[in-house]
Amino acid sequence: MNLYRDLVTGRIATGVTERENIKLVLAALARQCVQDTFVPREIPRQQALELAGAGDDGLRMLDKLERSHLIRSASITENISFSLDSLAEYLAAQDVVREFQSDEARWRELLLRADELALPAGPLREPVTQGVARADAAVLVGDGAPDLAGFRGPVLRAHLVADGGALVGRPVFAFAGIGRPEKFIASLEASGAKVIGSCFFADHHPYSEDEILELKAIAGEALLVTTEKDFVRLSIASREGIKVLKVSARFDDAAAMERLLDSAAPRP
Repeated sequence: MNLYRDLVTGRIATGVTERENIKLVLAALARQCVQDTFVPREIPRQQALELAGAGDDGLRMLDKLERSHLIRSASITENISFSLDSLAEYLAAQDVVREFQSDEARWRELLLRADELALPAGPLREPVTQGVARADAAVLVGDGAPDLAGFRGPVLRAHLVADGGALVGRPVFAFAGIGRPEKFIASLEASGAKVIGSCFFADHHPYSEDEILELKAIAGEALLVTTEKDFVRLSIASREGIKVLKVSARFDDAAAMERLLDSAAPRP
């Protein structure tokens, strides 16, 4: 992510027009890399050239992105991929938000398709042994000690930190469609909120307008609170009056995480 930060702040491209062009090309490449399976993959170099621009302009653009270590070419196939999967996902998501905006129908269609295709999901979850075989590092969230199948790379630990200052002492009614709703309740209580009730749905639940109206009626005078993940699945109209408990990952050793990212995509 530091490389993309350098782009935005002008360390890779100095002119405003050049920076905007690069960001547009990166967004187009990212969308193409994730659109079929929602998992970043390689795309043919010719396809990348078509997205980067016509003729020599496209060649120069791809060359600049490769020299900046934002993308890379496979040595045999010459396919193009992002140096960091997380960067491809971030840029593709930004581009989708810009394009879809408040178009509820398109969001619902995308989320339903994602539920069908995206991994990990239930019995299709990648086995640990397969994951660690291709991993450069492991990140453990929370205090658990899962079996990492003999993984010998760096292991970083992070904890989710809730930003619930605005909920301290206030009665709340919680709802969510997540895998472990008890963690959501624990975060609310740790933030000082008074949880008077809750209603939970299946993971990735697509909320209807009637369901949200019913939840608001049940909550009454209490604040209706959900997760960021659930909030984005609500229509713009449904979001009115609903609060979000925001969380962020805080690494125990933030400097180690920065070093790991820098080593994955070294500066030119």
